[in-house]
Amino acid sequence: MAVPAGEPRPGPTTSSGEVMTAVEAPPAGVPDATVNGTAITRLSYLWYDRSSGAYSTTRPTIAPNDVVAVEVDGAVKITVNSPVVPAQFLVREFTAFDAQGIPSSERPTVECAVETGACSLTTDTESVTAAVKLDSATVFVTVEVYYHIDSIGLSQPFDIVTYGFRV
Repeated sequence: MAVPAGEPRPGPTTSSGEVMTAVEAPPAGVPDATVNGTAITRLSYLWYDRSSGAYSTTRPTIAPNDVVAVEVDGAVKITVNSPVVPAQFLVREFTAFDAQGIPSSERPTVECAVETGACSLTTDTESVTAAVKLDSATVFVTVEVYYHIDSIGLSQPFDIVTYGFRV
């Protein structure tokens, strides 16, 4: 569906089909993240720089086997080092690697929310933490965090960062 010039563009949707909405302005820079206190690998990001008016983009440059491994007992706390509550926080679990070493056999995506659910978010003045229980067969996890960029007429109105870790 085309959006007329000057009209706000619809954002990505949640798994239930609801359009994500702005919660707060995104952090100034791409935040780091930890799992159970261990720093995890930032795989990629698409981040808008307000001063230059351009996006910085990175793609994964590290092989999945080289991503940090975190020992877990099923339950994990994924902490993003920014107090800004993201518009969306997704956890994807993979239970195998294919012949090229790429994570495969993806389980259903877990959507974290401030409300209760399979993955709950809590915030403090320094970070946002998602508490989620991983499947015992999980070998690789990606965490996608979307921050809404307030309405400034961008065709891609979200800052996005993806982290990963091996289990």
